[in-house]
Amino acid sequence: MLGTCHTKNVPSTILRILDQFPAHKRAHVRTKLASTLRAVVCQEIDTFLDTMNQLGASDLHIKSGFTPRFRVTGVLEEYEGFEALSVHEVHRLVGEILQRDQEDQFELSHEVDFSYGSESLGRFRVNDFKEFGGPAAVLRRISAEVPSLAELSLPESILQFAHLRSGLVLVTGPTGSGKSTTLAALIEVINTTYFRHIITLEDPIEYVFESKESIIHQRGLHHEMGALVFGTLHTNGAGETIDRIVDAFDGEEQAQIRAMLSQSLEGVISQVLVPCVDGESRVPATEVLVGIPAVSNIIREGKTKDLGNVLQTGRKYGMHSLDDMLEQLVRERRVNAEDALAYSHNKPRFERMLARTKA
Repeated sequence: MLGTCHTKNVPSTILRILDQFPAHKRAHVRTKLASTLRAVVCQEIDTFLDTMNQLGASDLHIKSGFTPRFRVTGVLEEYEGFEALSVHEVHRLVGEILQRDQEDQFELSHEVDFSYGSESLGRFRVNDFKEFGGPAAVLRRISAEVPSLAELSLPESILQFAHLRSGLVLVTGPTGSGKSTTLAALIEVINTTYFRHIITLEDPIEYVFESKESIIHQRGLHHEMGALVFGTLHTNGAGETIDRIVDAFDGEEQAQIRAMLSQSLEGVISQVLVPCVDGESRVPATEVLVGIPAVSNIIREGKTKDLGNVLQTGRKYGMHSLDDMLEQLVRERRVNAEDALAYSHNKPRFERMLARTKA
């Protein structure tokens, strides 16, 4: 049997066909389509993910009433051939890859994080949520291989945190700045160097590790104590990170928390991804704080504004500020002064630099 359908691509065609049937019959119809066409993947969303891989996109954004958007080199772009998705289509696209417990969580909190993938497509982190106007989702591609710190263009000073025996190390930065990837690279150093037992607590599990010298167990998020703890926070800079942790507690508890943090914090890695001069890639600009005694004193006394001075004087320990790293990237002609200005903390410093380049 041959036929035609006024749709632009495979996903639109499948959605259009399924919409002709009552909800309780769609699973049966999808099974019949799969066996008949032999080109229909196990889930409708797989075609979007295949396009995402072909484009080299890091993220796929799905929003009710809009066409799917793909993030390529940090920029959201439309892709020809996809139609705007209705509320019903978005709900079905994401709903079909949810497990029962994830469905229950979404119904309760209107948001759920989980991972999805296949051998042919790879793995993706999914954030499914309900917003004004309907359901939406963001899917982020997770590399099959854990990159090294060198491949990520991260400073060598970060390597010291992988050789610690105890303490707390935090990797911070805005959404999409590569925190999880930096953390995975550090864990892989431990995995290939030391005979240790590593437990990752994630929501959801992103990078999948192969046990090498170490034994690695990866679990869904729950509370557990560890000797050396790595974590991530959505904060900008070492000072803001410490303040965020302390401010999460009631006023009468904060002095105790500062004392505990001063004893356990071994380092803070803050990072942003800055566009390169080639316009086709991004490079991490980092700020590294090491938990030396001077830092412990500042935390205990609640004087986080003084951390800037320690970052400047602690170079021999591998410390540096974000602005110092941005200036280095500009001088190496890896990023433009305009982009460095956008990400800097000390704006006048880079405004002067920009003025010199235009003189």
